[in-house]
Amino acid sequence: MKDCCREECTKSLRRHRDVATCDDCGALLLAYGNDTDFTRTVEELDKHGVDYQTETLGTLRVVAKAKT
Repeated sequence: MKDCCREECTKSLRRHRDVATCDDCGALLLAYGNDTDFTRTVEELDKHGVDYQTETLGTLRVVAKAKT
């Protein structure tokens, strides 16, 4: 995950299903507190060929979806 996205995640995402936008690159940041929702989102993004990155930050799994 890009440094700018990681920094925004630590500032803005606190719990399951929180959403934020990276101020620097404009990526959509999605936080998941359980594996089921995270896996469904990643599968859907893969299915549609969407560019994204993931990382685990504390108890949250985060998806950074590139700005289109």
